[in-house]
Amino acid sequence: ALVPLLQFIKLQAKKKNVSSGLLFVIVLLLFALSLILEAFTGITLYYLAVFVIGYLLGDINFGGENKIKLPLFCISTIIMLAVQVLRLAMRNAFDDSGLYVSVVSFAQTVLGGWICMFIFWLHSIAPRFIDALGQSPLMKWLDKMSFFIYMVHGIFCVGTTFNTFVLIGNIWLATLAFFACSVAAAFVLYGIHSGIMHLINLIGSQKRKSLN
Repeated sequence: ALVPLLQFIKLQAKKKNVSSGLLFVIVLLLFALSLILEAFTGITLYYLAVFVIGYLLGDINFGGENKIKLPLFCISTIIMLAVQVLRLAMRNAFDDSGLYVSVVSFAQTVLGGWICMFIFWLHSIAPRFIDALGQSPLMKWLDKMSFFIYMVHGIFCVGTTFNTFVLIGNIWLATLAFFACSVAAAFVLYGIHSGIMHLINLIGSQKRKSLN
């Protein structure tokens, strides 16, 4: 239901000549408000704000006039690093508090936005390389598995039962174990998903044959 609503808002904005930039600023303000709500009330809305920001950004062609320039990329890199430093500082001062949770949410979003900008910037200076990389077997594998890795990775970094950072004292070994366990669990989940989809397709195929 959210996407049709966003499409309606964008259509009305275009009819009234409201720029995408203004819409983006409004969403950023809502994003900031969602972080404040999460910090002081525990109400989590920032995921919704991030989805809306991604939806608006998806309508922008980062080529030609909208190409990411080096000065903008450098400024965004400085901001990203500053936010990550802020996160580490807040962890030492306000660990496990609602305020720190909001800072973590904000820092992760900024890092994700910077990664997207980094890819767009690389494409502006080396389009053939990025296009070839996007068609490589590694990228196709990551495209296939990324959702499943996202689904399971929290098991190994949240809580205490399977949290590699709790079970392993060395941060580098814990990080390596975290990635290895996440990928392994993702393979299992992908196998279950593939088996279920194969069974559904098989049942559907048999029903179609019986109808014919």
